[in-house]
Amino acid sequence: MNWHHLKTQIAATLLLLSAAVGASAQTTACAPTASVNLPVVNTGLPVVQIWTTNAAPVVDKDNYLTACLRIRDGSVLRYGQGLYHGTIKIKGRGNTTWNMPKKSYRLKLDAASPVLDMPAHKDWVLLANYADKSLMRTALAMEFSRRLGFPWTPRLRFAEVYLNDEFLGNYQLGEKIEVAPSRVAVTAMSSTDNAAPAVTGGYLLEVDYLDRLTPDDRWFTTTAGLSYALQSPAADKVTTEQMGYVSQYVQQMESAILAADGNATTGYPAYIERTSLVRYYILQELLKNKDAAMGSSVFLHKQRGGKFVMGPPWDFDISAGNIDFYPDAMGPTGWYLMNNAAWFDALMRRDPTFKAAVVTRWRSFRWQLWDLNLLVESYALALNASQKANFQRWPILGSYVWPNQYVGATYRDEVNWLKNWLNTRVAWIDANVAR
Repeated sequence: MNWHHLKTQIAATLLLLSAAVGASAQTTACAPTASVNLPVVNTGLPVVQIWTTNAAPVVDKDNYLTACLRIRDGSVLRYGQGLYHGTIKIKGRGNTTWNMPKKSYRLKLDAASPVLDMPAHKDWVLLANYADKSLMRTALAMEFSRRLGFPWTPRLRFAEVYLNDEFLGNYQLGEKIEVAPSRVAVTAMSSTDNAAPAVTGGYLLEVDYLDRLTPDDRWFTTTAGLSYALQSPAADKVTTEQMGYVSQYVQQMESAILAADGNATTGYPAYIERTSLVRYYILQELLKNKDAAMGSSVFLHKQRGGKFVMGPPWDFDISAGNIDFYPDAMGPTGWYLMNNAAWFDALMRRDPTFKAAVVTRWRSFRWQLWDLNLLVESYALALNASQKANFQRWPILGSYVWPNQYVGATYRDEVNWLKNWLNTRVAWIDANVAR
């Protein structure tokens, strides 16, 4: 790769990380408990400062605290506009990750606003990526998702985060998965949408482990033992008629998938878009994302009058070999989803049309990975100053953090290991996808 191409890719990545929209900055009055002029880490990334009322600690995932948010101009490419200053609410988020020292958070702005060139909305997330010492697995997964053509891929921006004047390190600030015109663009349902055609959508479901669901959730379990939680309509708003419709539809869809019935009018293509299953399979198989084997953070959505679509993709911090407790997901060789998800075992082994579609789509997508090494290195360059500050705050390089398979002594070690894992994985799929 010549230097011109390298510079082009690096510039593109920096734009991705640091570009700002032309919308006016928020002017909502908001008085933090400490000076907004606190010196900040200068890493080439934006700076997110949050002050909770009376500096109250964020201690759980259930209760919002009121806070002040200021997104400051600390970027290599100056924002000028598109920053935020106003009151918000904040609470914790995550499952296993909530128990880690570096926490992830949910933010709710008082009014829908654009943030760091992302479309206006109230709801946002701050992802800590504590266990992923490359800091880039989720970013890479989302880039692959965009190249594969998912209808919507959550937008995420790297930033430095302070909470009550305490530096928390490198985070990703980005979009939460939910129904909205700029996110999962399906029809928002009301309590009166109980008969056809209104009852047919839109729905947003998440496959999740049963032990993670609570009495406050609304879910159903299929005969195959998968648990589907309603994300939209919300658990406290979904009606009996809507639950009945979507649970029956999903059961019929799943039964057709497990039967590998590819008939366009009677089989699974009548219930779910085959192209979306192909996209999902390639992305998750490439990265060997453990929970993607119909375990957790598996999203599906359905527009009114339409079929289900797989996605959007989410939760990649223990993908690409960053796992030590599930052998099939660890190494860069071998099939993962095909061997661990009943859906894709049936589709890949017993539906020749699906298998042929995967082979064709992989080969076209493969050419979109020509810059794989360059992409990894461009993220590493953009994150270089940030990772130094992050690992000063969290000195975990060279130490095991659940569920690390590999423990590198330096950030460069972590990046090189990830890059080698990905290259080996791509080469293995190349050699075996058509067999």
